[in-house]
Amino acid sequence: GVTIPTNFPAISAHIEVDGPFLFFIGMLQPYKNVHTLLPLLAANPTYRLVLAGPDKPAYSQQIRQQAQQMGVLDRLIIPGPIDDPTKWWLYANCDAFLFPSLLEGFGLPVVEAMAFGKPVFTSPLTSLPEVGGSEAFYFPSFDAQTMVDTFQHGMTTYRNDPSMPERLKQQSAKFRWDLVAADYWTLYKQVLGTSS
Repeated sequence: GVTIPTNFPAISAHIEVDGPFLFFIGMLQPYKNVHTLLPLLAANPTYRLVLAGPDKPAYSQQIRQQAQQMGVLDRLIIPGPIDDPTKWWLYANCDAFLFPSLLEGFGLPVVEAMAFGKPVFTSPLTSLPEVGGSEAFYFPSFDAQTMVDTFQHGMTTYRNDPSMPERLKQQSAKFRWDLVAADYWTLYKQVLGTSS
């Protein structure tokens, strides 16, 4: 499950983010759909956007070119793979976590972000609605205006609901490995027709 360390550096040695930022972590490949996040930078000039993780160079170059055309390249940070202390620092300090993936087997980063009580904006596709539950915000489509509107509405909702961070943490806790393992063990026993 998600075990959040109690101490991580105040700022990572590998990445510095000057000002409020939005965060994505995962493989930078087309199916992760992260290029759709750039309009959020254009619409929110105070934000930086951190896209962390191993990249497919052709895709990350496409993202940089698109960011340059939109005039937001100076607020886009693509550090490549990051270590765990950096990852935890970014989760803890981001204003929101963004995960517009089109294809996921599970979606562990969504669980990790919720464990920090952060607002999560994600795709309504594949396994992500099961992971995010009713506490995540879902992009109904990936056109620029819908992305911006969904983000603005979600951030307003999050800021006006002091209980939401705790509900996000509770949603994340549903995916603790020990609980998942116990559920599978119960299922296996039922399938095998045993009770022990």
